[in-house]
Order: sequence, then structure tokens, then C-alpha cells
Amino acid sequence: MLVRVVLSGVVAVSTLSCSVNILENFADKNTNEAYYADAVALLNDGDYSGALAKIALMTGVYPAHRKVVALKAAAHAGICGLTFIPFVQAMGDLGSTRLLPFLVSQFKNATGARIDACRTAEDLIESIGAIAERTTDENLLLALISFAKIGNVLSYYTDAGQDGTADAGVNPCLNARGSRPSAAVAGDFYESDLRELGTGITLALNNIDAISSSVSLGSDSLSDINGVCATLASINAAYDFCSITDPSAFTANHLKGIMSLIKEDSSVGLGTNCSGDISACNCP
Repeated sequence: MLVRVVLSGVVAVSTLSCSVNILENFADKNTNEAYYADAVALLNDGDYSGALAKIALMTGVYPAHRKVVALKAAAHAGICGLTFIPFVQAMGDLGSTRLLPFLVSQFKNATGARIDACRTAEDLIESIGAIAERTTDENLLLALISFAKIGNVLSYYTDAGQDGTADAGVNPCLNARGSRPSAAVAGDFYESDLRELGTGITLALNNIDAISSSVSLGSDSLSDINGVCATLASINAAYDFCSITDPSAFTANHLKGIMSLIKEDSSVGLGTNCSGDISACNCP
């Protein structure tokens, strides 16, 4: 299985920070370029809030530069809990592990703030342009962020103990919660966050498809989502949410489709209260 990551402008930035260190005593530290270099170095060190603080100091049109937008997205992704290289390596070792249990295990200690940071990071990459207008690096970054968002939402609503495993008995078909809980719970989604989980799935699928000729990420579990979507459509065409990337566009039936994908345990789902494929384990 091949996992090839370039992300030259966002992740592979350690060489830039080294060159900055050599020149830092001779350069003006109060320029946009200096702030950018500082933000890159802080991102490399895992100081994501510090990187955002440096970006906030930039002036004029510089913050709108493509590389700055991508860097800002990467910083928000770090706050969301995404550590790029370890996560990609873990995806490469996914094997036959189902995708959603894997994502719960990768994003323990989920919080509402992390979910929001994931959404902000997604929005920033999408602001660069449509999929065809973005680079492979940018689309790969968005796919990884979307996986992180899925993992955080699932962790927050199915793993009350935050031990990396969804709690047995959780019913994924419930979304009657009137507001986001203050801490992780075992079941009953807040609808707004369920919608974000749905777009996490669809954005990940779309962006992986866009980069498939140059990047292979994950395992058969990723392609299995497309199969689940086809089965959903055969159960009830109204359940098929898989082409929708706007969270506000999901209907009540689309939400049932999203929850059904979580419910099954044959392809990608958690299987916390049902064992079987999505034709047997779905949300009526």
C-alpha cells in the first residue's frame, strides 16, 4: 500500500525553519515574510496558537496569499488534533480495520472546540478554490482535515470515556440533542455536529478521488464508503447523502443515511448496537 505525501508548502516545512534560524539575527523580524517564517517554525514545533498569532500580525494582502491560507488551515487542523505525518502513517497501516473505529481511536480527547477548529480548517482550504483549482497538496490536506473532523465528532458522541473505543450499546440513530454537550457523551448527536460529520465523509471522498492518480491513502475501507453509499441508495434513494458537501443541504433522510453508515459494522461503521451490513443495520 502506497502512502505518498508531498504537502511541500504546509507539512514539509522543517527545512524552511532551519534556514530562517541562520538568518534571524540579520533580518527584519517585523515583515510579513518574517511572520510567515516564524509561523512555519511554530507550526513545526506544534505551537498552533502561536502560529496563528504570527499570521494575525500580517498586513495588506499578504494574509490572502495561497501559502498563508494553507498554513493557517494547517494550524487550525493542529488545534483540531491532526498531526500530519503520524496520522498518514497510521492510515497507511489501516489494513482491514474499519475506517470509523480507526478514526475514533485516533482522535481521543475530542472537544467542541476541536470540532470547530476542524470546520474552520476545512473552510480555509475550500476558500482557495474548487477542487480542480486546488493543488494535490491542498486537496490532500483537506481530506486529512475531514477525516480528523469525522474522528472528533464520533469520539465526542460515542466514546464517553475518551479511551479511543466507541462505547458498546451506543445507538447511532439518535440525533435529538438540542445543543452540543459540554463534554463527551455516549450517544444522541447534536444535529449540527452530525451534519459536520456527514460533510467530513463527503469532502474526504471527493478530495481523495481528486488526488487518486498521484496519492494513494488508506485501505479498502475508504473505497468501501462508496459501496455503502450505493447500498444506501438501494435501500432508500432519499438516504443517499454522498454527493452533498453543504451541511445545511442534508435532509432528515440524509441524516438517517449518515447515521446508518455509522451503525453498520460490515464495511466502515462502528457496530455499537448492531452487527451486519447497512441493509440490516440502518436507521429507519
